[in-house]
Amino acid sequence: MYTLHRKIHEKLHSIPVPKETVCEATVAELEYLRANGLIDCRHDSLEARLDFLIAFWGEMEGMDATVAVLRWQRQIVHKFYQGSS
Repeated sequence: MYTLHRKIHEKLHSIPVPKETVCEATVAELEYLRANGLIDCRHDSLEARLDFLIAFWGEMEGMDATVAVLRWQRQIVHKFYQGSS
């Protein structure tokens, strides 16, 4: 993971931080999904976690910049796990 972490930071320097209300809604949704067995905090991949944030925040007003950076991060993660740089 250290190598992946370094690759992400080589290309991305910051991710726009969501507002507190967005974070609260996200935590509530994650808790609902976890409680209903729809996600597993121990076994879901980094790609799956990013997919959730991209989809959930993609529906919210004012989250375009954050979602765009997360999509870029998702591409980096995917390439890393596929073995290409």
